[in-house]
Amino acid sequence: MLSNPLALIAEITHRCPLHCVYCSNPLQMAAAKSELSTEEWLRVFRQAGELGVLHLHLTGGEPLARADLTELIDGAHAANLYTNLITSGIGLSTTRLTALVNAGLDHIQLSFQDSREDTANWIAGTRAHAHKVELAKAIRKHRVAFTINLVVHRQNLDHLPEMIFFIEQLAPDRMEIAHAQYYGWALQNRAALLPTRAQLDKAVEVVAAA
Repeated sequence: MLSNPLALIAEITHRCPLHCVYCSNPLQMAAAKSELSTEEWLRVFRQAGELGVLHLHLTGGEPLARADLTELIDGAHAANLYTNLITSGIGLSTTRLTALVNAGLDHIQLSFQDSREDTANWIAGTRAHAHKVELAKAIRKHRVAFTINLVVHRQNLDHLPEMIFFIEQLAPDRMEIAHAQYYGWALQNRAALLPTRAQLDKAVEVVAAA
């Protein structure tokens, strides 16, 4: 007999202000007009709760592109779902952060592209790094679980120790380092993203010593 599903990954939009070369978004993204409405997503969350789902992961694209995000989180909280916001942080002011937490947000996963500002902005395709650093400090002022996610690939893997140290200084509850997943744009750009054997061997040594 199958147990109930434990988590729901909700891609609530494909819109995103970043242009990361490793993005797993599809090459032909769904238009904003084809997104599920607020009421449709709230119905999905209620049904998920009734099925026994415990975790809701709000992702995209960039979930903050949805003007109704606070309402969606409030609805998820009402459905007894532990709600995780997977975000680049672009579009998240301190005021909006407070509103999301007050609506019932339980966890934030904030992405970083690199520890070096110039490289991070180049990978993201926009000047986002400085905002993310300030946002990380603001998140720590709230009673919400906090994860920092770092995607590694050929363009940043050579200074993995530096990136780990950088993340530690931002004091997240959890650090997640993941290699690029080769879907969408990441697959299209794989020649520039696949690490060399030497890079992989060195990364293994770094992680083993951490």
